[in-house]
Amino acid sequence: MALDPIGGKLAESLVDLLTPGGTLVCYGQMAAEPISLPASTLLHKSLTLRGMTVGHWMSDTSLDRQASDVAAAKLIAMAAKDQFDVAGTYGLGDLAEAVEHAQRPGKVGTVLIRPW
Repeated sequence: MALDPIGGKLAESLVDLLTPGGTLVCYGQMAAEPISLPASTLLHKSLTLRGMTVGHWMSDTSLDRQASDVAAAKLIAMAAKDQFDVAGTYGLGDLAEAVEHAQRPGKVGTVLIRPW
């Protein structure tokens, strides 16, 4: 599974990294361009493309399920603390640089995009 908070070309790159039967979950749309994927990519690897927003999750999910989801996310985060190191922080005006940084070989940590 791959999680995509940006969309556009990043989604295309993430799809290439998925193994057969994988799923790309898009939950953001910071990129101006659309996600453009050849149908053959989805078909040959039997991939699933799924969209999700926090708004839908909050309105379509019971409070008990929300609490369970948040608890599960916290457990995952605590078990993988090394995955949450910050490698760099960029503004939206530096999106191309941020994507390049995110794809750098040997990068340690997460590249963050701030809205200002």
